[in-house]
Amino acid sequence: YKRNRGMHDSMMVIMQRYPTFFAVGAAHLPGEEGLLTLLANAGCRLRPVGLVFESDKGKKARKRSKARLRAQSTRR
Repeated sequence: YKRNRGMHDSMMVIMQRYPTFFAVGAAHLPGEEGLLTLLANAGCRLRPVGLVFESDKGKKARKRSKARLRAQSTRR
């Protein structure tokens, strides 16, 4: 959990300065000390990002990825 706190603190500093997209490993997201909870408690708005990919047949398909989130600070 110490690592999640460190990432959270760094993310908060970066988000104050720049529009930002963060990608992290899925193991860092869940739980009371996970990044989702830490960022939400800090006042960030979290939402899943939709992914578009081409299948083997060339058809476009849309998938939602809960592991990739865009966080924006609401404290601007």
